[in-house]
Amino acid sequence: MKKSLRVIETKVKYLLENYQDGGESKLIQWFLSGDINFVSITAERYIIDYLILKNSNIEDNLRKTGIDAKLKVDIENIGIEVTTLNGFIAEWILIERLSEFLYSNNVLDDKTLRITYDHNRIMKETELNKIHQYIEKLGSAIEAVDNKKLNSLDVSIEFEHRWAGEISWNHSRADNFPWLKYLTDDLLSKISDSNKSKQLEEHPRNIIFVGVNHIAPSNWAMPSIFEEIGAGGNSYKIQIESIEKFWTEVMQDHQGITGICFFYYSLDRVNPFYPLRIMWNNKEDNLLINL
Repeated sequence: MKKSLRVIETKVKYLLENYQDGGESKLIQWFLSGDINFVSITAERYIIDYLILKNSNIEDNLRKTGIDAKLKVDIENIGIEVTTLNGFIAEWILIERLSEFLYSNNVLDDKTLRITYDHNRIMKETELNKIHQYIEKLGSAIEAVDNKKLNSLDVSIEFEHRWAGEISWNHSRADNFPWLKYLTDDLLSKISDSNKSKQLEEHPRNIIFVGVNHIAPSNWAMPSIFEEIGAGGNSYKIQIESIEKFWTEVMQDHQGITGICFFYYSLDRVNPFYPLRIMWNNKEDNLLINL
């Protein structure tokens, strides 16, 4: 936690130092605009700050409108746009809020909890803006060990007394989560909406960085496929080739997109959690930016 706070503190300080250029409004948006904005802007600040450390020719944009940053190469400005895939942000909200409830009510003082939940249920509660009420009901049901109530909330639990204060989180259908669709069709839909398209029209060429921390529950591919995309390997060769083929075809049709890069950050680290690799439209583009 201390490491995470130190890293975040440096990013807050940077925004405050640039308040006249939009840093103050970005800071307000980051911490005071709800869970989804918090997650999205955290990802944005982590990757842009990292890229600026590696590239002296990147200019940040802290304003509410426009492309997130630009890379200056000779006389050309290449847009850098950051987006996030938050298909599983409901899990993050559940873990953060329910953990706080259980620890503050001393539920785990002498035991460990294994909790299995259903993604569709928490996604539904999040979409209906009822996730916080759902978590309160769930916390009370766990505290009372009310199995009937837990069943109505699509949750099952097990307690163990070997360790105290730990929580094991399990998804009831993790391996069936459509993560490949999130990395292809859903991402394309997101960057093709009117707001993103307008931003990408600012520059003839753009590199899109995609935060994937909350894309899916931990399963047979998540999150290790992103390590393999950056560092190489054979465990997910077929899936990676499918993703690359999809985006190569997209970039041929959308000339404004010159590269796609998935990244996974950790709150206590300055560098991305896995090595970065850009999937380029043209091989000639692959020397534009230091990763």
